[in-house]
Amino acid sequence: MELKTNANLDPVLHYKLDPGEWGSSAPSSAALSIGRVSQYEADNISRFKKEALKKGCYVIQTSVSLNISKQGEYLAATSGKSQVIIYCPKKDQSKKDNNEQSMLSIYDKQINQLKEQKNMHKPPIKKTK
Repeated sequence: MELKTNANLDPVLHYKLDPGEWGSSAPSSAALSIGRVSQYEADNISRFKKEALKKGCYVIQTSVSLNISKQGEYLAATSGKSQVIIYCPKKDQSKKDNNEQSMLSIYDKQINQLKEQKNMHKPPIKKTK
């Protein structure tokens, strides 16, 4: 006769994070695993979105996938994957050119002002007959 205990019906799952991944790898019961893994992957997506916004990029698509298997009497999430597709527009070259041109125009204006000041301070030219 097989003895069914609570441990057999709702086993504890141990998780391992990918190298460099943030978060807690605390164990979870099979009954709570889908909520735990889903929340963890949603936090990852939130972090990716925040990083993209800091860089001036746009989030195009997000997706979460969970690997589900039967653990004890429950369908449990054994792992998950989150994916974010972002678009980072290239910095507009014309803006860069405009900035360079505006700097050149500032320098040109300053040079012209200096020339005018120099012409104003010249002693008058004596005309000979």
